[in-house]
Parts: sequence; structure tokens; C-alpha cells
Amino acid sequence: MQRPPLWIRNANLRTDQWGKTPENRARMMIETTRAVAEAIGTDRTAIRLSPANTLNDIDEGDYRESYPIVLSALNELGIAYLHIVETKDPSFTPILRQLWKGVFMLNPATPGGHRLRRGV
Repeated sequence: MQRPPLWIRNANLRTDQWGKTPENRARMMIETTRAVAEAIGTDRTAIRLSPANTLNDIDEGDYRESYPIVLSALNELGIAYLHIVETKDPSFTPILRQLWKGVFMLNPATPGGHRLRRGV
């Protein structure tokens, strides 16, 4: 499942139950994951997240507050695994691992991995 745009702080300018606070912005991701798990089973449902991602001008300045909210709710669902793609803050990964109760997949950060390679 790809992260919905409602999760992105600078893309979600709503002030209702789907926006503004980290809890409200997380609602769509949590409810969508729950619906998928109910439809196809938790053993076939997983989610991939990229904390602190800045690609395409994404602003996740509150990621240290918002990701624990999401992981807490997703833990209750018992989905197959959590896939984390490290970005600019690898020191946050151990915190996520400690919070996550299930299978944890990791793509570790690669120095220079988010830069365009010239001449290739």
C-alpha cells in the first residue's frame, strides 16, 4: 500500500477530522490498512513507510511524533510486516523497531542514495 497524500503534512491542509494534527492525518492510513486487512487478511497485508522523507518536497517535520501514533494503531491490526525505508534520520529506526511488535523489514539508508547520479 502506498502512503496516502493525506499523511503528508504540507499536502494535507484540511482542518477537519482528516487533517491538521498527526492523529487526524494518520487516520486515512490506519483506516485504509484496516480495510485492506479485513478484505484480504492480515497475513497478506503490509505497509511501507519512509520516515523523514523529503523527496518531492515532502514535509514530515513532525515524524517523530506522528510515526509512533501510526505504529501503535497498526500493531493492533497484526499485519504481516512493516517495511521501513530509512531516509535522512537513521537514528529513528531503533525507536520504530522498539515500537513495532511484528516482522520488521528495513532498507537501510545509503549515503548519497537520494542524490541524482550524473553520467549514468
